[in-house]
Amino acid sequence: MSDTSTYSLRLPKSLKNEVAKMAKRDGTSLNQFIAMAVAEKVSVLETEDFFKERAKQANLKSFEDILFHPGGEMPREAVHLISASNVITSQRCFERKGNGTAVIYIT
Repeated sequence: MSDTSTYSLRLPKSLKNEVAKMAKRDGTSLNQFIAMAVAEKVSVLETEDFFKERAKQANLKSFEDILFHPGGEMPREAVHLISASNVITSQRCFERKGNGTAVIYIT
């Protein structure tokens, strides 16, 4: 970090000890571990705000028009998910609710 500031942080001893163990296991300094934890939290909150703003722009009518487009293809019965080590088969079931919503179950 090229532009830093100092901040005195008070933690309960038990929490500080656990964080120190995690930092050591992670191969980082306590300071770097805490800085990364704070950065991750900030990222999560910013991402949440981003999606809340995007959701305000959503047009549910357009979504339903696309989802229930006549002549569209229903989801296939078996979906194959490929990971680096194996192939996982899961079943996907599509259900259209009477209130105009759709649910896709993956088991």
